[in-house]
Amino acid sequence: MKNVLKISGVAALAAVIGFVMITCAPESEEELPPDGGDPIAVTGVTLSPATLNLTVGGSAGTLTATVAPANAANKAVTWSTNNAAVATVSGGTVTAVGAGTAVITVKTTDGNFTASCAVTVTTSGGNLVKTVSVGTQVGILAEKTAGTVTYPVTTANIADGIYYVSVENRPTGVSVSGQVTISDNAGTLTLAGSTIIATGTTDTLTLTLNGATSGTFSITILGKTVSVGAQVGTLAEGTAGTVTYPVTTVNIADGAYSATVANRPLGVTVSGQVTISGNAGTLTLAGSIITAAGTADTLTLTLNGATSGTFSITILAKTVSVGAQVGTLAERTAGTVTFPVTTVNIANGTYTVTVANRPSGVTVSGQVTISDNAGTLTLASSTYTPVGTADTLTLTLDGATSGTFSIVITPHDHSYITTWSSNAAQHWKECTDISCDAKTETANHAPANGVCTTCGYDNMLPHTHNWDWASYVTGSGLRECQTDGCSEKAGVGDKGPAGIIIYVATSGFTVQGTSISSGGSFEDYTAYYLEAAPANQATSVRWSLTDKNITTTGTGTEIGTGKANTFVITRYHSSDTASDNAAKTAAAYSGGGKNDWFLPSKDELNAMYEARTHLSISSGRFWSSSQYFEYNHSAWEQDFTNGHQTSSGKYAGKYNVRAVRAF
Repeated sequence: MKNVLKISGVAALAAVIGFVMITCAPESEEELPPDGGDPIAVTGVTLSPATLNLTVGGSAGTLTATVAPANAANKAVTWSTNNAAVATVSGGTVTAVGAGTAVITVKTTDGNFTASCAVTVTTSGGNLVKTVSVGTQVGILAEKTAGTVTYPVTTANIADGIYYVSVENRPTGVSVSGQVTISDNAGTLTLAGSTIIATGTTDTLTLTLNGATSGTFSITILGKTVSVGAQVGTLAEGTAGTVTYPVTTVNIADGAYSATVANRPLGVTVSGQVTISGNAGTLTLAGSIITAAGTADTLTLTLNGATSGTFSITILAKTVSVGAQVGTLAERTAGTVTFPVTTVNIANGTYTVTVANRPSGVTVSGQVTISDNAGTLTLASSTYTPVGTADTLTLTLDGATSGTFSIVITPHDHSYITTWSSNAAQHWKECTDISCDAKTETANHAPANGVCTTCGYDNMLPHTHNWDWASYVTGSGLRECQTDGCSEKAGVGDKGPAGIIIYVATSGFTVQGTSISSGGSFEDYTAYYLEAAPANQATSVRWSLTDKNITTTGTGTEIGTGKANTFVITRYHSSDTASDNAAKTAAAYSGGGKNDWFLPSKDELNAMYEARTHLSISSGRFWSSSQYFEYNHSAWEQDFTNGHQTSSGKYAGKYNVRAVRAF
């Protein structure tokens, strides 16, 4: 510390009276330059000597720190050791503690400039001690990323060579990479990071090399971050397309990365990779035809192990609306009308469209071309389009469906011919437009001796008989044609209520009833007709699953017994399925809205054979519902190729089934 001469304010007075008072005091303020300007700053510091050898229990060593410049205002310094177990320092005095090496560092208060001295301490016996020290980290490691950093290594009393080393207190995922080569007391340690390392600084690492362990040193793992900016571009619902997002990163190396985006809406995917260059890149998301409208604001991007905060994607809704009809359409006339179409968020282009709830004969004509959110829909009518207004039409274009709109079909002017048209019941005059079915003056015939007095229709001319079976009551006799003046009776080959008539009894026949204690009953009734189903109910089915005899009541063979036979068989073989029981197959038939069909008896089946031409049957073997009594494990069947009736095993035979009914 320098002493500074100071002259007090009394000095001038003392000069007058013949003496001067001078005081010398320690410097307690920063030294000012001669011109009274700013204090002079420190520019560096050196330490002498640069190396120091001490012995445990021997004399202390002295280090001298020189602060530059010599006239610096603040020359204060602090001292430190990196290995107090080897040597300590106080005010530049170094004391040996234990064998090994240590680095003594001096640091200026002004500017934090440093200088170091390597200290080697040996035991009093003079044996050399092997020492190793590790410098500061060179390079960077980022969290969850493979990479390496290096450290300068300084040794003493360790021969040149290549050494396996260990590093204690390494963070998880950090490993020693390779060996350390020592040459002239120096080498390099390499530590490697991996995809599981976490951010942070660990300052308690120690290196052991050739039996010597260093003081502590540190490793710093930098945190990686990624952030995603706002959406660039638009996506519309139900449409393929892409939008982009600016991506900003920290501590992520340049390169192309596969990225994942969580919480994406349905149908949105990541398109390609994200290329990072200079901490920036672009994320591309793609929409598809199943992407729905809306905003999802919880998306996150994960890239190279770093996950962003949330960001959003907006899918715009597509809309289409249809204006009022332009032009007119007349019923049963070919022509076209147009409708103005307005869209939102639908790209320009030509689209195939659909229109729901169109009237009969109205079709979409061509496609709809959208340009700047507008287009034209064309609908076409035909010669069978009816008059009227349909107001529930909807247009679907590019996945968007409009609200309802209407089409109006106007009537055309009818011109009726002067001659009469007629059928067996009525007469009328028709529109001259052959595509129009409008009629006028429609009325029932007024026959006199079978000839209509208005139109001259003769009921006795050949005509299609009108049996009107809907009004016929079972058992009410033979049915006459309901056309005025016609008394023809329904016969074999005519259409019955639900099938083709195969048998007629002029005086009627009795349909046998039956009673089974466990299965119900029905009474006898009179019928006049048997009709057969218009087609087979099965082509390969057994009579029953077993050959056992029905002994309770047996089964009949005559006309009128087939219904009772079927009733008995279905109860007696109740566990059979319809696919393995001919009677059940017939009884399950409900053609013509009737539920009283049955498997014909032996004689009823023969009546069907006699009428086979009306049924378009020329071959095949058919089951009857009658047991073959001589061998009760068999039943009657008939070959329609030659009419031959014989018996076959109930289980073994698999033949056709054609149901009949009596009325």
